[in-house]
Amino acid sequence: MLTESAPLDRLPGKPPEILQVQEPMPDPINSAEQAAMEWLARCHSGRWSAADRRAHAAWLAADPGHMDEWRRAQALWSELGGLRPYAAADLRAAHRVRAESWQWRAGFALAGLCALAIGLLPMLLPGSLEGTQTHQTARGEQRRLILADGSSVDLNTATRVEVDYGLRCRCLRLLSGEAVFRTAHGDPRGFVVNVGNGGVRDIGTEFWIRQQPTQTAVAVLEGAVEVSPRPGAAYTPLKTGDRLAFSGNGTLMDGPDAPLAVLTAWMQGSIVFRDTPLPEVLAEFARYHSVNIEMDMQLRGYRLSGRFATTDLDGLLKLIQSAYPVSVQRLAQDRLRLEFRHS
Repeated sequence: MLTESAPLDRLPGKPPEILQVQEPMPDPINSAEQAAMEWLARCHSGRWSAADRRAHAAWLAADPGHMDEWRRAQALWSELGGLRPYAAADLRAAHRVRAESWQWRAGFALAGLCALAIGLLPMLLPGSLEGTQTHQTARGEQRRLILADGSSVDLNTATRVEVDYGLRCRCLRLLSGEAVFRTAHGDPRGFVVNVGNGGVRDIGTEFWIRQQPTQTAVAVLEGAVEVSPRPGAAYTPLKTGDRLAFSGNGTLMDGPDAPLAVLTAWMQGSIVFRDTPLPEVLAEFARYHSVNIEMDMQLRGYRLSGRFATTDLDGLLKLIQSAYPVSVQRLAQDRLRLEFRHS
């Protein structure tokens, strides 16, 4: 609150008195959040005194909610380091004000900087204030997500992913299914996809991940990534064309040997099989259809090659029946059985 001995227009010719910034009590119309930001600025003004500590302690004791707002303000301050490349000029200006001006002017300048940073966060670090968002595709559905920073995620059938952009990390979690991630450049935060107990750290690239019950597979379509199979484990670098898989307990293993175009054929609405055992063919097709497919044990030795539309289950079954001694029985609307056809 600013005070003057008298309005300047009533004392012509008299030099104006120096404005005094009195004991820092927040304006009652301000919120506790704004007050906490002002206290934070004073704390980092370089002029924090014993009197300030006592006044600050009294403010905290006045209302239990003040401590909550103070903790939030401190958390924000700890995160502001990532914004300094964008606000370097403002920080230097605040430093000059602190060195040249009144005791508390620098504090309010820094409070203004904090408020400016809060206002600019959505623009400087896109998505950082949106919280965790969950996206999911239905069985048979494919969808492309465009994230706040321009990165994209292509979700395959029955896939679920969480997006949690913060001030330090563009963090995602693949909870189930299969996806291709393309990372936008120019953002200072790292891009990390957590999956199972492991994680994939991007180094500016495009990569594929598929989570299965027994393992997680990763392939780099372009650029490079680093893969950690479990918390605390070393990161393994992968470059374009490399593949890797890891089990639920963090054991590393070879990734799928299929060409990258085969791994991502679903993005064009296709499934490609290369001398694939018939049980695996049917299991893969079942991912895209709400149907349970049973099979006679005598058919397990047959294999199939070809490219099929993910939607064309009937076409696949007709081909199998024409190529092998197989008859298809529909036991229910969502249940099929393939029987060996005796000649």
